[in-house]
Amino acid sequence: MPSLYVANCSKQHHDFLYRIPETMQVKLQHIRAGEQARIGNREFTIDQIEKVVADHRPYGLIPAQAVKNAKTFIGLCYSIDKPLTLDTILAGFGNNDDVLKDVAERRREDVAEKVVATIASTMRQVGVDVPQAEVSIVEDTQGGKPPSISKGYEAVAPGRTARHDSRPSKRR
Repeated sequence: MPSLYVANCSKQHHDFLYRIPETMQVKLQHIRAGEQARIGNREFTIDQIEKVVADHRPYGLIPAQAVKNAKTFIGLCYSIDKPLTLDTILAGFGNNDDVLKDVAERRREDVAEKVVATIASTMRQVGVDVPQAEVSIVEDTQGGKPPSISKGYEAVAPGRTARHDSRPSKRR
């Protein structure tokens, strides 16, 4: 009989809820971060496994072979009949780190752009032209540790030149 293995590529524990099609009983399998679990028992049929996978696909469950080429966050991945390799789970972790860093960077840029636009708008209302502005985002640190996030953004009015070529420039 086939087996379904599900791996948790996120850094949070996951409660995998599933239902065997012939029963109405919901079953639970706890999967710790970075681990995998065999779902159900050895009496699963391939049709039952496919139904469980189909139920979870809309929530991000992907086949193990798709992990290597994933461009979005991977929560859970699965394999039928054989456990997932450690390399697959670690690839999912690495992918998620990259995806989350990119998302955070875009959010910081968006916030900086909105802050600069708000300041420029307020200054224009009182009659002051703001041809360019800079915003620095620095992580709040505790215990005197150096910040791991320290980034500057420059917003430049149309027709103006950015002062800092090394920083991302946003045209407003």
